[in-house]
Amino acid sequence: MKKYIFLLLSIVTVISTIAQSASWVNYELVISPENVEKFTTAFDVFYKSEGAKKMPTGFFTENTLGNQDECTHHMSFQTSDPNVMTQFLNPLEFWSTLYAQELGQAISSLGIAPKRAFSGLPLVESKLFPDAQNGIQVIWALNVPFTSQVDVVTAFTTFIKEMQPYFDKSKMQLGLHQHLAGDDRGTNFWILASHKDYAQYLETMNYMGSNPNFGAFVKAMGNTENTSTILRTVMKAWNLPSN
Repeated sequence: MKKYIFLLLSIVTVISTIAQSASWVNYELVISPENVEKFTTAFDVFYKSEGAKKMPTGFFTENTLGNQDECTHHMSFQTSDPNVMTQFLNPLEFWSTLYAQELGQAISSLGIAPKRAFSGLPLVESKLFPDAQNGIQVIWALNVPFTSQVDVVTAFTTFIKEMQPYFDKSKMQLGLHQHLAGDDRGTNFWILASHKDYAQYLETMNYMGSNPNFGAFVKAMGNTENTSTILRTVMKAWNLPSN
């Protein structure tokens, strides 16, 4: 059976050539058009509460190109503080607060429940451009054989370094992420590209293919399976870091 993977990762991430210890949790959702505004309003209220200031950054995206029956939207949470993520994932702590309970009631009243949830972290990422306003993201879901994983990470790191001058001009971001827990579709790595728009995505794909290190990266992939490729649009973000 063909596998599908949908992933939301942040536009704003903790970036260096080798990524920091950020982690994320992603929830796949099916939301009808008439409930999208109500869903975002519930999170507007949630993130304005005093207690939510200590919660992870939240991102809401629309699955623009992908399996709409399985997933129309994504809600994802990211933080570089493991203690914040620990509290967020502990239902005894998270649901003990009034603001979280009110959020849960609002979402439940819309009949929305996660179709799937999973977590991961960035391994290698390009430079951060906080002012880039990259509005679309393209994700390649990968099933990398165990024997190829070190080679894939090494080759991707070299490729990122060689491509950075181009990224500096376009202000796009590229990263390799690893699966940590959850999900049942066999994907263990993701490549995430954040672009200003679709035109920049096409331009970048053409440029990347001409880089000599791209061939080396593809070779390192070995028998890696690209289980799906999707494009999503960033709709809204909450609790963005101040720097």
